[in-house]
Amino acid sequence: METLIELDKELLIYLNSFHASWLDPFMLFITKTFVWLPLYLFLLYLVIKDYKNEAWIVLLAITITICLTDGITSGIMKPYFARLRPSREPSLSGLIHLALDSGGKVYKGGMYGFASSHAANTLGTATFFFLLFRHTRRWIGWLF
Repeated sequence: METLIELDKELLIYLNSFHASWLDPFMLFITKTFVWLPLYLFLLYLVIKDYKNEAWIVLLAITITICLTDGITSGIMKPYFARLRPSREPSLSGLIHLALDSGGKVYKGGMYGFASSHAANTLGTATFFFLLFRHTRRWIGWLF
């Protein structure tokens, strides 16, 4: 396991060396929830349009999906693995580029990074909508 962790750190340092500081503000911007609000509203529109009076069942199901993905990653996996985010890993301090937030402070995120709740919620949501609309909207796979 130690070998795998060291390889992971080396790969991170290598990939991080390609950073472009001018992209930091953009990357921080697109991670904000409000940026994706138009997509969420569009998906809500499709659910209401297609399912009309039963739309509440679909909305309940997506709520359960997000609660499960977030609960499993944040409540079970992160405490169990207790793997520090790279921004909080002492052995990586000074070796990787960290983005600055709008206030000019280094953005470090939460304490633990594995597993990513953000990624789990996004994949859970994309999978849900893919399964829901795959037969009626061929483009839905673009959510992935």
